[in-house]
Amino acid sequence: MTMSSSYHTQSTLLNGSFSEHLATGKMPQLSLLIYSVLFVFLLIRLLFAYLLGPGFDEAYYYGYSLRPALSYFDHPPLVSFFAGLFPKITGVHTIFTSRLGVVLLFTISGYFFAKLCRLFLNEKETVVALILLNSIPIFLVCAGMMILPDGAMSFFWVASLYYYWKILHLPYKLGNWLTAGFLSGCVMLAKYHGILLILFLVCYVLLYRRDLFRRFGPYLFVVMALIAFSPVIIWNWQNEFVSFLFQGQRAIGTEISFSDFFQAVGGQAAYLTPFIFFHMFYIMFKCSKDALWHRDIRAKFFFFFGVGPVCFFMGISLVRQILPHWPLAGYIVLVIPLAYMVTNQWERSKRWRKYYTTIFIVTFSLYGLLLAQANYGILHLEKLVSYTPITEEDVRGDATLDTYGWPELDKYLSAQEFDGGKPFLFTRKWYMSGEVDLATRGEWDVFCFNRFEANAYADWAKGVDLVGRDAIFITTDRHFTDPTKMYKPYFDEISAPEVIEIYRGGFVAKKFLLYRCKNLKQNFTYN
Repeated sequence: MTMSSSYHTQSTLLNGSFSEHLATGKMPQLSLLIYSVLFVFLLIRLLFAYLLGPGFDEAYYYGYSLRPALSYFDHPPLVSFFAGLFPKITGVHTIFTSRLGVVLLFTISGYFFAKLCRLFLNEKETVVALILLNSIPIFLVCAGMMILPDGAMSFFWVASLYYYWKILHLPYKLGNWLTAGFLSGCVMLAKYHGILLILFLVCYVLLYRRDLFRRFGPYLFVVMALIAFSPVIIWNWQNEFVSFLFQGQRAIGTEISFSDFFQAVGGQAAYLTPFIFFHMFYIMFKCSKDALWHRDIRAKFFFFFGVGPVCFFMGISLVRQILPHWPLAGYIVLVIPLAYMVTNQWERSKRWRKYYTTIFIVTFSLYGLLLAQANYGILHLEKLVSYTPITEEDVRGDATLDTYGWPELDKYLSAQEFDGGKPFLFTRKWYMSGEVDLATRGEWDVFCFNRFEANAYADWAKGVDLVGRDAIFITTDRHFTDPTKMYKPYFDEISAPEVIEIYRGGFVAKKFLLYRCKNLKQNFTYN
């Protein structure tokens, strides 16, 4: 049975909860089995959060939480709130406590996702949908565990979609419109991509539900969204709209670039896993066909709030390089028809059962390998340099090393004695300054001396007078900058580096290099 025909035959997608809730307005309930699946994946995420070191972006966003504001240069403020939530509650500043807010938030996202699934699927299909969503790397790790704007965005995106279905297809209730508007504003409060959700909703209403414009709901929806988003508007008004301009420029391009497009495609294949990625193409095609030709209300929902956002960012990738996780929100709702397809394939064929079992085992084996490599370097790539095509550059390119060893930096700094007061710390890279902020738990003044790419550290340095203070410049052998060439005019003296060797798996995995800098003569200026 094809997915297209399943919309119009006696299938579980039409029977039970789907037709019942449309007829009665009574929303399906979640079972103990569904709650159990959510709990299992909560435990898995907690394990990841504890064992995996901080990524560069995560540490940088932790730096946000040390400097509360209505918004920031790069992103709206919700990532800061959740990054700092549990460190402030517990008084313990570690990468694990910083991730707790995101981990718990995505678990609640799973609750709303299950509620959304039950509008379209039966219980078994909903369980499959939860397993699929929580097995995909971009949702298990990136949005579901790491300190990134995508965690909060995913939560409010899913919750908004649940209420979108209510306002579009269930009897009119003003409270649903107010809730949907506030949640949509919170999507933008997490990440600017949230504006797409509202734009696609407007397109949907204009095409299929223009009658709703005769009620107060849509207008109060806009008011509530603006109220939720107002902190970002106020901050940008106070800061010459720098954040809006920065993010807007990232989506603008003038020349077609197929290399950027295929790079975006490859990145999404990696984030989704190739197995899911190719299935998603099929799902998007079928949803588009059923929405445009068969006018199926479910397919239209998947098309506008799933296919639409994905295609929007893929279109941008033709003229501008994008990050592969940008379209992730669109894939969330597409997991629902994917789960329906997978469940039917599983029940229909032993071959499909073997296929999906193999995928599941391979995927979680790779997750285990990631944790083992990040903590113990079990692959020992450095041993392979002399007799394999692997080069020393490949060894240095092991991204798991970027997450490793930062607590050793804090131990070293804490053991030092300084004449003339506590120095400030600085790096050449904004992401390394974030790692220093996190490693030292906000107990040191941390800056980024980069005229062009200091990001939010440039804003945080405004009005700060550092003249006359000593400093420590921090770099690594993986992202090396020579301060004697870069910053010599700024200090009376820059010493030879103090080297901290970081061991992993019995080998020196990376080195921290610390340069003591005497007496800053003039404040660093940013463009």
